[in-house]
Amino acid sequence: MARIGIDIDDTITDSTSSIKKAVKKYENQYSNDYILSEKIENIVRGFFDHEVIIKFFLEHGKEIASNAKLRPDVKEIIKKLKEDGHEIIFITARSNEYYTDATKFCENYLNNHQVIFDKVITGQTFKIETCKKENIDIMIDDGVDTCADLNKAGIKALLYSTEINENKNTISQRVYSWKETYEQINEYLKEKNIK
Repeated sequence: MARIGIDIDDTITDSTSSIKKAVKKYENQYSNDYILSEKIENIVRGFFDHEVIIKFFLEHGKEIASNAKLRPDVKEIIKKLKEDGHEIIFITARSNEYYTDATKFCENYLNNHQVIFDKVITGQTFKIETCKKENIDIMIDDGVDTCADLNKAGIKALLYSTEINENKNTISQRVYSWKETYEQINEYLKEKNIK
């Protein structure tokens, strides 16, 4: 049995599209000196480096996360991984700073979308220590730096390719769909003789 770590935003969901829709809908309510539509990646990554982003996310973050659609096949592939006997641990940067109860919020989203899981860990921008503590065998994330850091630390990480990261260089193995993710997880676990 493997312990599989999975990020939420832009990994199992298409958060970028949800953020873009919210920015388009609400951007004119914010400062004309700071253009939110030029900061989509900062919002996706949780890099709230300006008061306008902070205000925008505090006011619309729950709506954005709630409206983010699941990626194709993700629900079925995670179910398959569970049926194969693996543990599914969601590890996300979503935190109580921007969600009243981030863990409950994430659990509700997953349950409402019938995504099976064993555990949700929130508030994890830097995931190495959490992956070590949780004995994660393989992590799927959309963060180029996150995956590179995990791989350098000896934790296998698959980089889920997205609109935000597709043109960034990486040392990590990319996956382009959840079907491919399933194949790569199985290939890695077989290689490492993890059943």
